[in-house]
Amino acid sequence: MGNIKLRIFGQDETYTHKELSEMIEEYLEMRGTSYRRVEPPMLGKWFRVYPALMNQKLFKEKREDHYQEEFRQRILDVFSYFKRKPELMRPFKTMVPSFEGGADYKSELIEIAEKYGDHVADFFEQELEWAQRICNGESWEAVCNRPEPRGITYMVGSGSIYLVGVKNKNGTYKDIIPLSTNDLYCRDMKPLVVSYDL
Repeated sequence: MGNIKLRIFGQDETYTHKELSEMIEEYLEMRGTSYRRVEPPMLGKWFRVYPALMNQKLFKEKREDHYQEEFRQRILDVFSYFKRKPELMRPFKTMVPSFEGGADYKSELIEIAEKYGDHVADFFEQELEWAQRICNGESWEAVCNRPEPRGITYMVGSGSIYLVGVKNKNGTYKDIIPLSTNDLYCRDMKPLVVSYDL
């Protein structure tokens, strides 16, 4: 069978029947039409994020837990931002590399991220990864109330660098100290790598 051409986010894209079938299956899962639990992010493995297909109804009701409600409010802000800029709602993937050790400084983290993918996750990409996990069937507790099992990750936000994970809870930035250009804060940090090459 031939390829199918479609206009996606204002750009002409070509997909095989297999690619379209996989995308429709994921879309139906997120709408709740069918359900197959997707594995949470794992060290060294790519995790796919589909912003345009997320079931935003999952984030409408207020959460009693402080950490969950804090995250819910932030992701609603992200969704609102993307409604004004739909061209940014492209799918992407994230990964924390699984090699031994890590980096001590910001510059090393950027080098690692560029080696494995496009760049270090920014605020929106990290928030959308957490939202995708909830859409995939992970509990709010797993995403917002437990330490990040992948180790320390690194993220860019508003010109600052933040550590996410280990002692901190997922879905929060509680007690996280912004890093300046090359401050040593913790040894063996690993970046949350983002790639738009699916």
